Amino acid sequence: MVHNYVLAVLNKDYQKAYGYLADLENKPTYEGFRQSFFNGMVYPTDSGVEVGSAELNGNEAIVTLSVYYSVNDPFSSRYASEDRALLVKQGGTWKLSSMPNNFWDYGWYQEPYKP
Repeated sequence: MVHNYVLAVLNKDYQKAYGYLADLENKPTYEGFRQSFFNGMVYPTDSGVEVGSAELNGNEAIVTLSVYYSVNDPFSSRYASEDRALLVKQGGTWKLSSMPNNFWDYGWYQEPYKP
């Protein structure tokens, strides 16, 4: 599931990617989700993901990830950082509730600011 979300994002298939998001409070609208990519809040280019192990705890799961970043100079190689995806089980299907920042806008699922 995490792999499919990443592929959809990299292929700019935002409708498909949006379908992998959990139905939780303050879920972004589809248009808000799509705008995060267009406005540069989510920037998956020059990065890739290797999905690791999953730790299940009832209706929640933590999936370990290696996020790879490419560099722009000819003398360096790509580098990786360890991260995780958080999932919840809804209606028998695993859905994303959080991903690393290259694939996720941290404003999603947050309560809107009320001055």
